[in-house]
Amino acid sequence: MANRLKLGNKAGSGVRSPQAAAVLGIPGRSAPVGPFGVGFEELLESVYDGVLVTTLEGQTVKYNARSLEFFGYSHREMARLNILKLVCGADEELLDTIRRSVLGKRRVFIEAFGQRKDNSEFPAEIAVSLIHLAGKAQHLCFMIRNISVRKETEEELEKTRQELVESAHRGGMADIATGVLHNVGNIVNSINVSCEVALGSLKSEALEVLNKTNQLVQSQENVADFFAKDPRAAKLPQLYAKIAEMLDREQKRITAEVTSMREKLGTVRDVIAVQQEYAKAGLFMEEVDLNQVVEDALGIMEASIVRHQVGVSKELGQVPLVKANKSKLVHILVNLISNAKDAVISQPPAQRGFHVLTTCKDREVLLSVTDSGEGIESDKLGKIFNHGYTTKPHGHGFGLHTCANFMTEMGGAIWAESQGPGRGATFVVSIPLDDKPERKRERHG
Repeated sequence: MANRLKLGNKAGSGVRSPQAAAVLGIPGRSAPVGPFGVGFEELLESVYDGVLVTTLEGQTVKYNARSLEFFGYSHREMARLNILKLVCGADEELLDTIRRSVLGKRRVFIEAFGQRKDNSEFPAEIAVSLIHLAGKAQHLCFMIRNISVRKETEEELEKTRQELVESAHRGGMADIATGVLHNVGNIVNSINVSCEVALGSLKSEALEVLNKTNQLVQSQENVADFFAKDPRAAKLPQLYAKIAEMLDREQKRITAEVTSMREKLGTVRDVIAVQQEYAKAGLFMEEVDLNQVVEDALGIMEASIVRHQVGVSKELGQVPLVKANKSKLVHILVNLISNAKDAVISQPPAQRGFHVLTTCKDREVLLSVTDSGEGIESDKLGKIFNHGYTTKPHGHGFGLHTCANFMTEMGGAIWAESQGPGRGATFVVSIPLDDKPERKRERHG
């Protein structure tokens, strides 16, 4: 249970202001009424939080109605309780730590779970300070705030964030799946062509001629006389040789087509294997060959790139392995390649293109995707990674935002550079080669 407690403290004395002293009944100030003073009673009940005043040993001596509401005890029951009964996981060691801290003129802050009478729990923030009551007696003052609503809100926000991440993942996988389907579709079309060629060879002219020749021979009543006297028989050896030559050629063609189909089916398996490898959400960091991931991402997007007649140039340097989440990294590259393609398709085919570069500099591996397209206005460079921001008519606005989140998770960075509208854009991914803390970077063209 102890791991459910978070304890912190910071410098500062207990209550020392004259106004507070008057309320709490310190001698020499305005005279209190009763053991704690009417002013103190009013103060307790005016506080929104639950307030418990205890001895240094944790025995409850004063509390407000709010604390009774929090914990579900009656006045008589609360008066007999020790604070350790009201905080999940609290023990004498924790109380001793609190006591030493507040006596050392430090306030203590605890994040814990309150223990109700019915043994149910609620998340709480507890501030503990030292106060003086009834003369010079030292007491502990526990200010308890029920943060159930805040925790529920935080959980909802986290759930929403996770749903957005999953949506982004599905969106990224949709891009990958689309590329895979295009690639597989192209290969299947090629396989269909090979099948048609093979089927055509099975209905060949050579077989037709062979069948007619055999029918001619088989139709003769006297085969010996046919071969001895009929001038057609003299041409049969040459004809059979020609048929054999044609059949051999067609056999080789069928063999070549079947071999090609087998290779293309292997390519389909490879394409699907790549998709399956990167379809996983990816939980682990591993050593990754960035250049190979670039090749995989380009392969996934190949069909779309070819269909839109976009030229691709590569300059993949000798870069070391990087520590990254492979699945998330390919999502980032597919997104950047897709954006680069979209940025240039409005140009004439001869001008459509983008360049992919990998290099190593200053203990970090850099990957950049530079297009010759529409460019980015300077005031938008800082916004394009914000969630929901998009410049595409049918964009969802979480592609680049997710890329930025993924890079942050991997300890790297991503940024955009552009000289302005019509002058293209460069997106740079940076992955550190050491374990230094992430360095926040903002670069604008």
